[in-house]
Amino acid sequence: MRVALQRLFKHAAPLVLTMLTGCLDLNPASYLRDGGDSGQPVTEPEILNCSTLCVTPTSACKDTSTRVSFRLRACDEKACQFQAIESPCAHGCAEGRCVDEPCVGVFCDEAPASACIDTQTLRASIRPGMCGGDGGCSFATVDLTCANGCRNGGCVHDPCAGV
Repeated sequence: MRVALQRLFKHAAPLVLTMLTGCLDLNPASYLRDGGDSGQPVTEPEILNCSTLCVTPTSACKDTSTRVSFRLRACDEKACQFQAIESPCAHGCAEGRCVDEPCVGVFCDEAPASACIDTQTLRASIRPGMCGGDGGCSFATVDLTCANGCRNGGCVHDPCAGV
């Protein structure tokens, strides 16, 4: 069994990595532009970060055996749309959680904000995250080199690019 899993991982790992990188644009300049005289990176208007714009409603128990949690579906500048998801709880529901099943109905979609770990490196979290035994989420990260420096959670855009 162990050998079969090793073979599967050996062949699946490049595919998984390709799938992840195929979905991610790892060029921070694609998402940020220079803020002009302020020198602050600014998010392009067409790329909204819904997780910072919207506050997900708190999970609740619909009854003694059903948890209702919410997943962010979409947003624009004025409104956030959430999907209510009902999950059965085998051992009952209390205080918005399934008893003895901390990950039932937990969606790790809302990653921590990107941050500069030094003057040239931006650390970004990869979504979705993984639910742990305590019901909390953890996220893999990727460190991106910022050619013109990293400041205030974003890469600083080259003012001469495209000139």
